[in-house]
Amino acid sequence: MDMEDLFFVLLIMTVLAAVLWGIVFAMKSKEDSWNNAQPVQNQNAKLVDMQQVPAGQVVIGEIWVMFELENGDRVRLNAKPQNSLVVGDKGVLTWQGKRILKFERNKGF
Repeated sequence: MDMEDLFFVLLIMTVLAAVLWGIVFAMKSKEDSWNNAQPVQNQNAKLVDMQQVPAGQVVIGEIWVMFELENGDRVRLNAKPQNSLVVGDKGVLTWQGKRILKFERNKGF
């Protein structure tokens, strides 16, 4: 492989990486817009399940949690990896769309 071929391969890889980054950014932006358009909700809840998205999916380290609300309904929300949530936690959940805004343990329920 000569330098010209190597340059062409690197150029193609750079263009593909930029396109993929643009797609991921556009999807994240669309999700953020949808979340922002949803009402902020606040209810007593219990954390009943946690699932980490396996590496190889779009966002590595993403965590999805399932809360059971006071009325028995369940909501599946995205949690930041740095959140120190534990299955069985009870408290007041504040969320918007599919994201957790705040969770105050041991209140309510």
